[in-house]
Amino acid sequence: MLNLRRWFATLLLPACLFFPPVSSAQNEETVHNISLSKAASEAVRSNFDIAIERVRLKTASEKRVIAESEFDSVLGSEVSAGKTRTANTSAFASPEVGENDTVLGKVSVSRKSSIGTEYSVSVNTARDFTNSEFQGLNPSYSGSLNLEVTHPLLKGAGVDVNKWRIHTSLNNEDIARRQLKIKLSEVLTSVHETYWELLFLVENLKAVKEALDRAIDHETRIRVQVDVGSMAPIEIVQAQAFVAANEEDLIEAENLLAHMSDQLLKLITPHIYDAGMWNIRLNPVDNPDVAFPAINLEDSVAMALEKRPEVALLKKEIENKNIELVYLKNQKWPSLDLVATVTHNGVRGRARGIKSFSTGEEAKSSFDGDYGDVFSDVGSGKYYNYLVGLKFSYPLGARAGRASEAVAVYEAEEIVLRLKALERDIVLEVRDAVREIESGKKRVKAARYARTLAEKKLSAEMKKFEVGASTSFNVLEFQKDLTAQRTDELRVMAETRKAMARYQKAVGMALEYNGMEFAE
Repeated sequence: MLNLRRWFATLLLPACLFFPPVSSAQNEETVHNISLSKAASEAVRSNFDIAIERVRLKTASEKRVIAESEFDSVLGSEVSAGKTRTANTSAFASPEVGENDTVLGKVSVSRKSSIGTEYSVSVNTARDFTNSEFQGLNPSYSGSLNLEVTHPLLKGAGVDVNKWRIHTSLNNEDIARRQLKIKLSEVLTSVHETYWELLFLVENLKAVKEALDRAIDHETRIRVQVDVGSMAPIEIVQAQAFVAANEEDLIEAENLLAHMSDQLLKLITPHIYDAGMWNIRLNPVDNPDVAFPAINLEDSVAMALEKRPEVALLKKEIENKNIELVYLKNQKWPSLDLVATVTHNGVRGRARGIKSFSTGEEAKSSFDGDYGDVFSDVGSGKYYNYLVGLKFSYPLGARAGRASEAVAVYEAEEIVLRLKALERDIVLEVRDAVREIESGKKRVKAARYARTLAEKKLSAEMKKFEVGASTSFNVLEFQKDLTAQRTDELRVMAETRKAMARYQKAVGMALEYNGMEFAE
């Protein structure tokens, strides 16, 4: 249990360092100031979804290595030993039961080239011992050096055909990289939207608290006037009801604020499951009221179609299908391979005298020797075997090849249609983002002016109320109007900043606008 607590403390420490505490609230809640740039950088560093895409990119890189390994050299070796015992049917056999003890060995190196040619070089050795009285070399030693070459002439011939998996794996690696960039853009946009929503809720909470303070102050004023007899007691009930409604609004605002703070924590830290993190409330410190740059719609659309990683991703998928089509078209050809084999061999052994049936004289083999002599013969090239030929095969009907090519063609057509649909959606997305920003600029001005008027109206109504020219009901209504206008101004400012974040994602520049670079 102690080790587990230390582990949780270790996880919590980085978060505490990133978010220095500002103040302490009820239930030991700790408020941490955080800027938008800090939230964005922490999300890029710690967000789980981004981490998953990084792992997928590493996986794609290893799959590329697997595809490249098809052309690696392969070292092989074989060792075997056996014994045979056979009844001899020949009248001249001696003895009648033949026995052979054999030991075989082989070492080979094989490789496939990028044009499809397969090579194999092997060294073979054998030792054979027999009980036959007519074997001139016993035991006998044999060896050979073999070169085997198989070169495709139709099916399987060519660099593009043989390296298509490598080419597609390289594209898949780039696709994984684009998917990481897409996820980075999505997470950064979510951070911006959550951050500005949180800021709105923080300011909204202040506005609700101010409204509650005004309501309480107004209730106090009413109570004084009731006590002195200048107002009827029923006015207190109305003021109290207004205070209660504002208290309910305050509770709801605090709850929404805590929820949105948790959402931002979820985006920027992996340690949210730690119990200590639940008592942290983030406090955004950036100013939402900034001047927005002028945006040209045509330039934005052109930028989006060039920069959006989704477009590049689909283009890579189309490229992959074209690479696969080259391979599949080749696979419809008959298999016609040029096969060549070159073997240099040698044989030696312990020579012994064998009597001739006709003359009765004893004769010995001239190949007396050991393994050294065997490989000397192999190297001399005296004893060889050359073989050159063609090997042909063709599946009758070839339905699988035609169907596979047709599937690839249809899949390529589907990706092209998806690309066109994506480009259409990107144009509409950019248009919506630009429209929201332009509309937001106008709405901010209008909301600020409306809030200013509401403040002036409330101030005027309060002065009229103090001299008896207005009613408590009118004052309360003007207070409601001011709270609504203040909330609307904050909402419009936050929504315009969120629209700017969506615009940055729509044109494919979310990372650049956040001061980040993406290594292609």
